[in-house]
Amino acid sequence: MLDLIGQGLSKRGIVYQRLDGTKSLTQRERALKQFRSDLSCEVLLATLGAGGVGYLSGGSYCKELPRNG
Repeated sequence: MLDLIGQGLSKRGIVYQRLDGTKSLTQRERALKQFRSDLSCEVLLATLGAGGVGYLSGGSYCKELPRNG
């Protein structure tokens, strides 16, 4: 599912980072760091297992991370 979402974002020129079980801990930390520090990175795609604790709203996963913090 993240692959399809990522393809759609890329086609629209939206910069994103991906955080899922295929990424090593180092890669996850790097993705989070870029998401927090790079204002051009608008979206963080994350699975429940890799993304940590978030909340479910209407069947979709939402997690808000602080930027530049």
